[in-house]
Amino acid sequence: AVINSERNQLHHGNPHLHPVPHSRNSLDGMANLGTLAAAPPTISSKSSILTGRSSVAQMFTPHTLFPWFEVPIGQEYSELSPQEVTDTHGVQESVIVSFLEQEVKNEQAVMSLPWAMLSVFLFAFMSLNHETLSDKHTVVASLRFDLQDNANFAFTEYNGAKNYEDVNSYSDFWSWLTLGYMPLMNLHDVPVSEGSTLDLGANSWNQSQVYLNRYRRVGPIKLSQELAEDVECKNKDVANTFGMSCTKRVNVNMDIEPTVMDQTQSVYDEATDRTVWLNGWLLPSRMKVLELESQGWLNPKTNRVRVSNLMYHPDSETIIMTDVSFLFSRTGRIWKIITPMPVNINPYDGWTVYLADILLYLQVTVLLITEVKEVALSIRHSGLSKGMKEYMNIWNLIDWIFVLGAYCLLVLWIIRVVRAMEVKDMLLDLPDNASVCMDDCPSYYATLFAKVSDLGAFDHACRSVVAVFPMFIMCRLFKAFAAQPRLALVTVSLGKAMPDLLHFLIVFGAIFGTYTVMSVALFGRKVASFATLDRAIPSLFLMFQGEFEWTELEKVGRIYSFTVFVSFMWLVSMVMLSMLISIIMDCYVEVKERSVRLDSIWTEVYTLARRSWQSYRKQRQRIPKILGYLDKTSEELLKVEDLTSRVPGLGGQQAHRLLCDCLHDFIANNSTTPSGAEVGLHVEKVSLGLQGIPEYFKKISAQQAQQWKDRLPPLPAVPRPIKVPSRAAGKGAPVPELLAHKLELDRILDIAEARVSDGKLALNFPDAQETLLDMIFQARALGRSALFNVQV
Repeated sequence: AVINSERNQLHHGNPHLHPVPHSRNSLDGMANLGTLAAAPPTISSKSSILTGRSSVAQMFTPHTLFPWFEVPIGQEYSELSPQEVTDTHGVQESVIVSFLEQEVKNEQAVMSLPWAMLSVFLFAFMSLNHETLSDKHTVVASLRFDLQDNANFAFTEYNGAKNYEDVNSYSDFWSWLTLGYMPLMNLHDVPVSEGSTLDLGANSWNQSQVYLNRYRRVGPIKLSQELAEDVECKNKDVANTFGMSCTKRVNVNMDIEPTVMDQTQSVYDEATDRTVWLNGWLLPSRMKVLELESQGWLNPKTNRVRVSNLMYHPDSETIIMTDVSFLFSRTGRIWKIITPMPVNINPYDGWTVYLADILLYLQVTVLLITEVKEVALSIRHSGLSKGMKEYMNIWNLIDWIFVLGAYCLLVLWIIRVVRAMEVKDMLLDLPDNASVCMDDCPSYYATLFAKVSDLGAFDHACRSVVAVFPMFIMCRLFKAFAAQPRLALVTVSLGKAMPDLLHFLIVFGAIFGTYTVMSVALFGRKVASFATLDRAIPSLFLMFQGEFEWTELEKVGRIYSFTVFVSFMWLVSMVMLSMLISIIMDCYVEVKERSVRLDSIWTEVYTLARRSWQSYRKQRQRIPKILGYLDKTSEELLKVEDLTSRVPGLGGQQAHRLLCDCLHDFIANNSTTPSGAEVGLHVEKVSLGLQGIPEYFKKISAQQAQQWKDRLPPLPAVPRPIKVPSRAAGKGAPVPELLAHKLELDRILDIAEARVSDGKLALNFPDAQETLLDMIFQARALGRSALFNVQV
């Protein structure tokens, strides 16, 4: 602000006038210049009723940064150290209470962080002990590789030219089954090297059931199929003309190549009357297969065929159900999928499994008890309805989801263990004369296969739930991070950016959806990954990340593909992604600037350790005890001696450190420099407010004007002119000047002070609107304290 030279004369060269960062509250007060209020004429000051110009030494105003005490006019922006404020003025009690409450929250955050990290460790410890995933991966890879490469047919001497991927007709299926799959599963003779004349004889029953030297087959081979439903063709006249029929797609979409997940998660409606069991001996099994082929076991109504077997792997203690599935699509294509499904039948194979479960659920139970206590305390303090509203927030909701999810996992795990024990008991009860039982007791193996299949499906569902559960643990980590400002950068930045992100997602969704429909229409016929909307969405997202096959896309034509591809990559990958990053980074930079002034996690850990050690040695009082002697609503100013007398046992050193830390925290949270956008917004508000001022004095009655005039001192005969430069002048523009009379200015300011009521002021300067702010600052120079901190 531009103030005339009299300011320095009135302040006698005060050395304490230094520019300091303004609080945002000062900008907010300036923004209320447009508030107009009619008020009765009253004149007041800190010393006496105004009868003329007041002395500067008698005029005081609240300090800009520490508003709970007043300083002489001109010193309201002076820099005061926490030490000086503590010793000279004191700290407002409500400010101390707010600081201590935040310190309690920070301590709880520091203490909850290791507890949340422990949840991650215990959950990982439990999951890795329940099953050894590397062993299961090796088992699945070994079985799939052998069935893909070694179950061959179309032999020329020793080499089979085709494998299961070459099954494209009914005859190919029977050839693969009899020449490739069954000899692999039933080693009738002891194998010898190629070209050898050795005859080592036939294998025994147990030897014939050993697979890959490490597995033991359990029971016969199971052939089953699912039948499609006949439906009326859409154009039945043409279909009847050519003697054709139509079928309905059942359970799984086979028009486009299905995935392993599609196969395992779909319902398999087995036609039990067409299920066949092939015993362990090779020759009888081949005779049975020839009989099935002659009877037309495969026909146009066949939807899916499964060739299943059970194996036991002693090293990993797993029972493996291996399905080789053939899916007969309505277009004539036969899709092939191999799905080994290993299941652990001895979950508790060591003491570490018990320890992992006990530790995790001990922590979950402690958290449950803590949350129940908090609910009970909140209800007892505020009643049922209000207490639940006060308690229920997003972080407490996450805690409850974590607890309930953990106990749901426990229930699922118990069910899985019970089912595994049932399968294990059935394996132990396997008949001794298993070779005879192959033909005589199919119901026994049907039950065993069904139980293993159900256990595998249930185990897969449990793994899906286990895979989602860490998300809740991560949310609990964010809860611990949120209470520490330096750790909450991510969550706070995302929360601050959320309104802009939601608007951005609307635009992004519209653009992405448009390209999704466009890609299906353009690429759908020739590129399988764009054949349907549900396939095109992840394919476009991968393209957005730079993962694409140009050779596949250019099948529809290089010009069309290039146009769509370049426009998508430019608009979405370059423009939209850059906007998304800028939205998040703007908020991140702003949050980071504010958090830099706050304590780091290492400082808080050190502070917590120091406080704990001093409390242990009886050298300090705990913060909750200090809070018990303070009132959050009190505005009393407390110094070190006041605080020590208020709190029994509180030492002077701790009290002084507490007040200084409180002021450091108060300065860090309140002396923020506003951004350019905020300053511009407030300037705009000030300009709008000034537009309404000139009309107000037109409404003042003659009686009110006469009352104010009577209370003013008489004007001297010879006024002294002064010049007040305008703050509104821009760079390079002529500086407008207001020719005013010094005593006339005094009279105007007297009128202004007379009209101050409840912190609100209405003024009218008909000929000098653009210099209104200069006149307010001129009032400061003349010591008019009543014009401070008012809404003009």
